Amino acid sequence: MYAIVFWIEENLYSVISLRTVVIPKKDISQYKKGDVVSCRFQSKNYPARIVKTGSKIKELEEIVKSEKLVKEIDIGKRPGASQVENEGLEKAEDAETEEYDKEDDEDEAEKDIFDEIENEEDEIEKEDDEIEEEDDEIEEEDDEIEEEDDEIEEEDDEIEDKDDKNENDRGRAEKSFFRERERIGNDRRIRNLEKEVQHLRKRVYKLEKLVQTKNKENDDGKRYNGHSMNDLKTSVRASDPLSTSVGILAKKLFSIEELKSCSITGKKSVKSGDRPCPPLNQDRLCIFFDIIRVVSGSSRKEVMEKLQNTMKVVRKKNK
Repeated sequence: MYAIVFWIEENLYSVISLRTVVIPKKDISQYKKGDVVSCRFQSKNYPARIVKTGSKIKELEEIVKSEKLVKEIDIGKRPGASQVENEGLEKAEDAETEEYDKEDDEDEAEKDIFDEIENEEDEIEKEDDEIEEEDDEIEEEDDEIEEEDDEIEEEDDEIEDKDDKNENDRGRAEKSFFRERERIGNDRRIRNLEKEVQHLRKRVYKLEKLVQTKNKENDDGKRYNGHSMNDLKTSVRASDPLSTSVGILAKKLFSIEELKSCSITGKKSVKSGDRPCPPLNQDRLCIFFDIIRVVSGSSRKEVMEKLQNTMKVVRKKNK
Protein backbone atom coordinates (compact mmCIF):
# COMPACT_ATOMS: atom_id res chain seq x y z
CA MET A 1 0.00 0.00 0.00
CA TYR A 2 1.12 3.57 -0.78
CA ALA A 3 -0.01 7.08 0.12
CA ILE A 4 0.30 10.71 -0.93
CA VAL A 5 1.64 12.62 2.09
CA PHE A 6 2.18 16.29 2.88
CA TRP A 7 5.60 16.86 4.50
CA ILE A 8 4.78 19.30 7.30
CA GLU A 9 8.26 20.71 7.77
CA GLU A 10 9.17 20.87 4.05
CA ASN A 11 5.69 22.05 2.85
CA LEU A 12 5.84 19.49 0.00
CA TYR A 13 3.80 16.51 -1.31
CA SER A 14 5.12 13.14 -2.42
CA VAL A 15 4.22 9.42 -2.68
CA ILE A 16 5.59 6.92 -0.10
CA SER A 17 5.16 3.29 0.89
CA LEU A 18 3.10 2.96 4.09
CA ARG A 19 5.75 0.52 5.35
CA THR A 20 8.02 3.53 5.97
CA VAL A 21 5.59 4.87 8.61
CA VAL A 22 7.14 4.31 12.04
CA ILE A 23 4.77 6.31 14.28
CA PRO A 24 2.03 5.24 14.92
CA LYS A 25 2.94 1.63 13.96
CA LYS A 26 -0.11 -0.38 12.86
CA ASP A 27 -1.44 -2.50 10.02
CA ILE A 28 -1.03 -0.64 6.71
CA SER A 29 -4.76 -1.12 5.93
CA GLN A 30 -5.67 0.97 9.00
CA TYR A 31 -4.00 4.19 7.82
CA LYS A 32 -6.49 6.68 6.40
CA LYS A 33 -6.74 10.19 5.00
CA GLY A 34 -5.93 12.93 7.53
CA ASP A 35 -3.71 10.77 9.80
CA VAL A 36 -0.62 12.58 11.08
CA VAL A 37 2.33 10.18 11.04
CA SER A 38 6.12 10.05 11.25
CA CYS A 39 7.94 8.47 8.30
CA ARG A 40 11.44 7.00 8.03
CA PHE A 41 13.68 8.44 5.29
CA GLN A 42 17.50 8.15 5.07
CA SER A 43 17.75 7.06 8.78
CA LYS A 44 15.66 10.05 9.95
CA ASN A 45 12.01 10.54 10.92
CA TYR A 46 9.92 13.28 9.26
CA PRO A 47 6.38 14.41 10.28
CA ALA A 48 3.73 14.18 7.55
CA ARG A 49 -0.04 14.07 7.00
CA ILE A 50 -1.70 11.40 4.84
CA VAL A 51 -3.64 12.97 1.92
CA LYS A 52 -4.69 9.83 -0.02
CA THR A 53 -3.96 6.08 0.05
CA GLY A 54 -3.90 3.52 -2.76
CA SER A 55 -2.40 0.22 -3.91
CA LYS A 56 -0.81 1.51 -7.16
CA ILE A 57 2.09 3.93 -6.85
CA LYS A 58 1.89 5.08 -10.49
CA GLU A 59 -1.70 6.28 -10.09
CA LEU A 60 -0.82 8.26 -6.95
CA GLU A 61 2.17 9.83 -8.69
CA GLU A 62 -0.11 10.90 -11.57
CA ILE A 63 -2.46 12.53 -9.05
CA VAL A 64 0.43 14.47 -7.55
CA LYS A 65 1.50 15.65 -11.00
CA SER A 66 -1.93 16.39 -12.43
CA GLU A 67 -3.17 18.38 -9.40
CA LYS A 68 0.13 20.23 -9.11
CA LEU A 69 0.35 19.53 -5.38
CA VAL A 70 4.09 20.26 -5.27
CA LYS A 71 6.50 22.53 -7.08
CA GLU A 72 9.03 19.73 -7.31
CA ILE A 73 7.37 16.64 -8.82
CA ASP A 74 10.27 14.21 -8.24
CA ILE A 75 9.36 11.68 -5.58
CA GLY A 76 11.50 11.80 -2.43
CA LYS A 77 13.10 15.28 -2.97
CA ARG A 78 14.02 17.29 0.10
CA PRO A 79 14.37 21.10 0.17
CA GLY A 80 17.94 22.39 -0.03
CA ALA A 81 19.30 19.23 -1.68
CA SER A 82 21.32 19.36 -4.91
CA GLN A 83 20.15 17.68 -8.14
CA VAL A 84 22.70 14.87 -7.68
CA GLU A 85 21.52 14.27 -4.09
CA ASN A 86 17.87 14.25 -5.15
CA GLU A 87 18.62 11.75 -7.93
CA GLY A 88 20.36 9.49 -5.42
CA LEU A 89 17.39 9.77 -3.03
CA GLU A 90 14.99 8.94 -5.85
CA LYS A 91 16.97 5.79 -6.74
CA ALA A 92 17.08 4.74 -3.08
CA GLU A 93 13.31 5.31 -2.78
CA ASP A 94 12.65 3.26 -5.96
CA ALA A 95 14.87 0.40 -4.74
CA GLU A 96 13.14 0.41 -1.35
CA THR A 97 9.72 0.44 -3.02
CA GLU A 98 10.65 -2.54 -5.22
CA GLU A 99 11.86 -4.42 -2.15
CA TYR A 100 8.59 -3.77 -0.32
CA ASP A 101 6.59 -4.87 -3.39
CA LYS A 102 8.59 -8.09 -3.52
CA GLU A 103 8.01 -8.75 0.20
CA ASP A 104 4.26 -8.12 -0.23
CA ASP A 105 4.11 -10.62 -3.12
CA GLU A 106 5.97 -13.24 -1.07
CA ASP A 107 3.67 -12.66 1.94
CA GLU A 108 0.59 -13.03 -0.28
CA ALA A 109 1.94 -16.25 -1.79
CA GLU A 110 2.65 -17.64 1.68
CA LYS A 111 -0.84 -16.71 2.88
CA ASP A 112 -2.37 -18.41 -0.17
CA ILE A 113 -0.50 -21.62 0.72
CA PHE A 114 -1.79 -21.50 4.32
CA ASP A 115 -5.34 -20.82 3.05
CA GLU A 116 -5.15 -23.85 0.74
CA ILE A 117 -3.99 -26.04 3.62
CA GLU A 118 -6.84 -24.79 5.81
CA ASN A 119 -9.37 -25.45 3.03
CA GLU A 120 -8.06 -29.00 2.60
CA GLU A 121 -8.30 -29.58 6.36
CA ASP A 122 -11.91 -28.29 6.31
CA GLU A 123 -12.73 -30.74 3.51
CA ILE A 124 -11.18 -33.59 5.47
CA GLU A 125 -13.23 -32.65 8.55
CA LYS A 126 -16.35 -32.56 6.39
CA GLU A 127 -15.56 -36.03 5.04
CA ASP A 128 -15.02 -37.30 8.60
CA ASP A 129 -18.46 -35.96 9.52
CA GLU A 130 -19.94 -37.84 6.57
CA ILE A 131 -18.23 -41.03 7.73
CA GLU A 132 -19.63 -40.52 11.25
CA GLU A 133 -23.10 -40.11 9.75
CA GLU A 134 -22.61 -43.37 7.86
CA ASP A 135 -21.55 -45.04 11.13
CA ASP A 136 -24.74 -43.77 12.75
CA GLU A 137 -26.78 -45.21 9.88
CA ILE A 138 -25.05 -48.57 10.33
CA GLU A 139 -25.83 -48.48 14.05
CA GLU A 140 -29.49 -47.81 13.24
CA GLU A 141 -29.48 -50.75 10.84
CA ASP A 142 -27.95 -52.92 13.57
CA ASP A 143 -30.78 -51.86 15.88
CA GLU A 144 -33.27 -52.89 13.22
CA ILE A 145 -31.53 -56.24 12.89
CA GLU A 146 -31.77 -56.71 16.66
CA GLU A 147 -35.48 -55.99 16.47
CA GLU A 148 -35.77 -58.61 13.76
CA ASP A 149 -33.92 -61.04 16.02
CA ASP A 150 -36.44 -60.33 18.77
CA GLU A 151 -39.27 -61.04 16.36
CA ILE A 152 -37.57 -64.27 15.35
CA GLU A 153 -37.31 -65.29 18.99
CA GLU A 154 -41.01 -64.60 19.42
CA GLU A 155 -41.73 -66.74 16.39
CA ASP A 156 -39.51 -69.44 17.91
CA ASP A 157 -41.58 -69.32 21.08
CA GLU A 158 -44.76 -69.69 19.05
CA ILE A 159 -43.28 -72.65 17.19
CA GLU A 160 -42.30 -74.28 20.46
CA ASP A 161 -45.84 -73.82 21.78
CA LYS A 162 -47.23 -75.45 18.68
CA ASP A 163 -44.77 -78.31 19.06
CA ASP A 164 -45.99 -78.88 22.59
CA LYS A 165 -49.58 -79.06 21.37
CA ASN A 166 -48.91 -81.34 18.45
CA GLU A 167 -46.62 -84.12 19.57
CA ASN A 168 -47.02 -86.13 16.38
CA ASP A 169 -45.73 -83.34 14.16
CA ARG A 170 -42.89 -82.38 16.47
CA GLY A 171 -40.11 -83.90 14.43
CA ARG A 172 -41.22 -82.24 11.22
CA ALA A 173 -41.77 -78.90 12.95
CA GLU A 174 -38.31 -79.00 14.51
CA LYS A 175 -36.68 -79.59 11.16
CA SER A 176 -38.63 -76.73 9.61
CA PHE A 177 -37.81 -74.47 12.52
CA PHE A 178 -34.07 -75.09 12.37
CA ARG A 179 -33.96 -74.74 8.60
CA GLU A 180 -35.83 -71.43 8.74
CA ARG A 181 -33.73 -70.17 11.61
CA GLU A 182 -30.53 -71.10 9.81
CA ARG A 183 -31.72 -69.39 6.63
CA ILE A 184 -32.65 -66.20 8.47
CA GLY A 185 -29.36 -66.22 10.36
CA ASN A 186 -27.35 -66.72 7.18
CA ASP A 187 -29.21 -63.92 5.38
CA ARG A 188 -28.64 -61.58 8.29
CA ARG A 189 -24.92 -62.36 8.48
CA ILE A 190 -24.54 -61.85 4.72
CA ARG A 191 -26.26 -58.45 4.89
CA ASN A 192 -24.07 -57.37 7.80
CA LEU A 193 -20.89 -58.49 6.04
CA GLU A 194 -21.84 -56.64 2.86
CA LYS A 195 -22.47 -53.43 4.78
CA GLU A 196 -19.20 -53.75 6.68
CA VAL A 197 -17.27 -54.25 3.42
CA GLN A 198 -18.86 -51.15 1.87
CA HIS A 199 -18.09 -49.14 4.99
CA LEU A 200 -14.46 -50.32 5.06
CA ARG A 201 -14.02 -49.44 1.39
CA LYS A 202 -15.20 -45.90 2.06
CA ARG A 203 -12.87 -45.58 5.02
CA VAL A 204 -9.89 -46.79 2.98
CA TYR A 205 -10.70 -44.28 0.23
CA LYS A 206 -10.94 -41.40 2.72
CA LEU A 207 -7.69 -42.39 4.40
CA GLU A 208 -5.86 -42.64 1.07
CA LYS A 209 -7.12 -39.19 0.14
CA LEU A 210 -6.01 -37.85 3.53
CA VAL A 211 -2.50 -39.26 3.02
CA GLN A 212 -2.32 -37.68 -0.43
CA THR A 213 -3.39 -34.33 1.00
CA LYS A 214 -0.81 -34.46 3.76
CA ASN A 215 1.90 -35.42 1.29
CA LYS A 216 1.08 -32.34 -0.80
CA GLU A 217 1.92 -30.17 2.18
CA ASN A 218 5.54 -31.37 2.07
CA ASP A 219 7.72 -29.55 -0.47
CA ASP A 220 9.36 -32.15 -2.75
CA GLY A 221 11.36 -33.67 0.10
CA LYS A 222 13.61 -30.61 0.41
CA ARG A 223 15.23 -30.28 3.84
CA TYR A 224 16.58 -27.29 5.70
CA ASN A 225 19.06 -28.29 8.38
CA GLY A 226 17.32 -31.70 8.39
CA HIS A 227 13.75 -30.32 8.59
CA SER A 228 11.03 -30.12 5.93
CA MET A 229 9.24 -26.86 5.18
CA ASN A 230 6.03 -28.26 6.68
CA ASP A 231 7.87 -29.19 9.89
CA LEU A 232 9.29 -25.65 10.12
CA LYS A 233 5.90 -23.97 9.57
CA THR A 234 4.07 -26.11 12.12
CA SER A 235 6.77 -25.67 14.78
CA VAL A 236 5.64 -22.10 15.56
CA ARG A 237 2.18 -20.79 16.35
CA ALA A 238 0.66 -17.31 16.20
CA SER A 239 -0.40 -17.62 19.85
CA ASP A 240 3.22 -18.05 21.04
CA PRO A 241 5.26 -15.02 22.17
CA LEU A 242 7.59 -13.66 19.48
CA SER A 243 10.73 -14.55 21.48
CA THR A 244 9.53 -18.15 21.88
CA SER A 245 8.75 -18.56 18.17
CA VAL A 246 12.13 -17.06 17.21
CA GLY A 247 14.03 -19.38 19.58
CA ILE A 248 12.25 -22.53 18.38
CA LEU A 249 12.61 -21.80 14.65
CA ALA A 250 16.23 -20.56 14.94
CA LYS A 251 17.34 -23.80 16.62
CA LYS A 252 15.61 -25.85 13.90
CA LEU A 253 17.12 -23.92 10.97
CA PHE A 254 20.62 -23.41 12.44
CA SER A 255 22.93 -25.60 14.51
CA ILE A 256 24.14 -24.54 17.97
CA GLU A 257 27.61 -24.03 16.51
CA GLU A 258 26.22 -21.68 13.84
CA LEU A 259 24.24 -19.64 16.37
CA LYS A 260 27.31 -19.50 18.61
CA SER A 261 30.03 -18.58 16.10
CA CYS A 262 28.18 -16.64 13.37
CA SER A 263 26.57 -13.23 13.14
CA ILE A 264 23.32 -12.40 11.33
CA THR A 265 24.87 -10.43 8.46
CA GLY A 266 28.64 -11.11 8.79
CA LYS A 267 29.35 -7.38 8.55
CA LYS A 268 32.18 -5.76 10.47
CA SER A 269 31.16 -4.09 13.75
CA VAL A 270 32.79 -2.48 16.78
CA LYS A 271 32.59 -5.72 18.79
CA SER A 272 33.85 -7.97 15.98
CA GLY A 273 37.15 -6.08 15.56
CA ASP A 274 39.29 -6.64 12.47
CA ARG A 275 37.91 -10.18 11.85
CA PRO A 276 34.09 -10.16 11.78
CA CYS A 277 32.15 -13.37 12.40
CA PRO A 278 30.93 -15.28 9.32
CA PRO A 279 27.26 -14.72 8.44
CA LEU A 280 24.46 -17.23 8.95
CA ASN A 281 23.34 -19.15 5.86
CA GLN A 282 21.37 -16.51 3.96
CA ASP A 283 18.93 -18.92 2.27
CA ARG A 284 17.86 -20.40 5.60
CA LEU A 285 17.84 -16.90 7.13
CA CYS A 286 15.37 -15.70 4.47
CA ILE A 287 13.12 -18.71 5.20
CA PHE A 288 13.40 -17.90 8.93
CA PHE A 289 12.26 -14.28 8.43
CA ASP A 290 9.44 -15.25 6.04
CA ILE A 291 7.89 -17.85 8.40
CA ILE A 292 8.19 -15.69 11.53
CA ARG A 293 6.74 -12.60 9.85
CA VAL A 294 3.78 -14.52 8.40
CA VAL A 295 2.96 -16.26 11.69
CA SER A 296 3.56 -13.34 14.10
CA GLY A 297 2.95 -10.30 11.87
CA SER A 298 6.03 -8.62 13.42
CA SER A 299 8.36 -6.27 11.57
CA ARG A 300 11.77 -7.36 10.31
CA LYS A 301 13.44 -5.12 12.90
CA GLU A 302 11.56 -6.74 15.80
CA VAL A 303 12.39 -10.24 14.54
CA MET A 304 16.06 -9.24 14.08
CA GLU A 305 16.30 -8.06 17.72
CA LYS A 306 14.77 -11.30 19.05
CA LEU A 307 17.16 -13.38 16.92
CA GLN A 308 20.16 -11.42 18.26
CA ASN A 309 18.96 -12.07 21.84
CA THR A 310 18.60 -15.79 21.10
CA MET A 311 22.15 -15.97 19.71
CA LYS A 312 23.49 -14.17 22.81
CA VAL A 313 21.82 -16.73 25.08
CA VAL A 314 23.30 -19.62 23.03
CA ARG A 315 26.80 -18.09 23.27
CA LYS A 316 26.54 -17.73 27.07
CA LYS A 317 25.35 -21.32 27.53
CA ASN A 318 28.02 -22.78 25.22
CA LYS A 319 31.17 -20.88 26.22
